[in-house]
Amino acid sequence: MVQNKLGIAKNLKFSWFEYFQYAMTAKSPSVQPLSLKANEYNGSNYGLNYSKTAVFTRFLQHYLGDEKMDEIMQDYFETWKFKHPYPEDLRKIFEKHTNKDLSWYFEGVLETTDYLDYSIDKKRNQFTISNHGELKTPIEVVFYGSQHNELERRWLEGFDWMKSVQGPVGTWYAIIDPDENMPDVKRENNSTRKELYFNWVWDQPNYYDHEVNILPWLFSYNFYNGWTPGAMLYKGGTPGYTSTTSIQPMWDFNNNQPVLKFHRINNFDSNNFFRASSLSFSGMRYQGNTGGAIKFDGSYGEE
Repeated sequence: MVQNKLGIAKNLKFSWFEYFQYAMTAKSPSVQPLSLKANEYNGSNYGLNYSKTAVFTRFLQHYLGDEKMDEIMQDYFETWKFKHPYPEDLRKIFEKHTNKDLSWYFEGVLETTDYLDYSIDKKRNQFTISNHGELKTPIEVVFYGSQHNELERRWLEGFDWMKSVQGPVGTWYAIIDPDENMPDVKRENNSTRKELYFNWVWDQPNYYDHEVNILPWLFSYNFYNGWTPGAMLYKGGTPGYTSTTSIQPMWDFNNNQPVLKFHRINNFDSNNFFRASSLSFSGMRYQGNTGGAIKFDGSYGEE
């Protein structure tokens, strides 16, 4: 494939686009639940709700297992072909085939705009999982040994606030949902260890590590510095992250010296003071200027 030959986006999957589309707006005050009639949606939500349905139903399939999901959907088709089922009819078919509590899906995902956000921390061999979101979905935690070998996969039922669990003997780290089936809006806090990797230009994010993308910066020019080729190293900037960091080392051919630009922005959830807010830091030695700035942005009211 072209991706592999160029080394760009070589791990990109179509399912990530659906996650991207959903996570980008999951916390927006203007989102609408999936249970509305078609004519009740505004223009943007009408299309975005397709991606929400896709990512959460894929997660439901992972939770139940492919074989069980196939069994349920085949029964649903045979029972309701050439008929007009309602949402409650679909739920009855699911409950006929499993005794698992699926209220998080049929009541939480379909009827509300609640979002999903878990995190995990480690202290010795004790792991603390926190629920920062509004949905109480099941959660899959995978424990790994020091050689990155998988020790155990464990499903936990949904909960409020936090829960502590013990890892198996020899656990080095743990990851929530390492296969990225769960549409967690902040995936960057779903692992207790992170390693450093570099990508050429860009690749689908691996939220469980520190991934730095390297973009050649060859066509930069200004009167003071002249031609300033270099590179941009950047991290984050897509749904699943709450921050973006970039640094641009370049060479000033007019003055034969290195120049640099740096920028970082942290985005914050809505709170009692702001609907949305961010804090950014920037610095530069460029175009004859050396300095930096700190900036806070906040917005009030409805979107």
